[in-house]
Amino acid sequence: MARMIRVEDVMRSVAKERGPITDEYVRVTCPQCSATQTLREATIALEGLDTVYTCKMRCQRLVIVSPGQESSPWPGRGHCLKGGLIRNAVDLLIAWPGLSGQMLVPRSPKALDAN
Repeated sequence: MARMIRVEDVMRSVAKERGPITDEYVRVTCPQCSATQTLREATIALEGLDTVYTCKMRCQRLVIVSPGQESSPWPGRGHCLKGGLIRNAVDLLIAWPGLSGQMLVPRSPKALDAN
């Protein structure tokens, strides 16, 4: 049975010196309805091996997380990190509690492309 891999799982290896990243501190805005939400507030589901975050208003998919790295990543499709592939159709704004500033993970223009 596949295990859900969240954005927080993949991002854990990126900025260890700032402290743990959780979905609670990753903010996104849906391009369809303009609802601002954290990834913890978004609807999350396992589809095959992919973890899919959908707008809390159910407008559209916002982020897809795939395990491992694809053998030939598509340009503009996502961010390959140690823990997996984050395909974000929206900007991810990450803020750590108690620290100033945010980290921006820019949207991937082809994140939702099937092939």
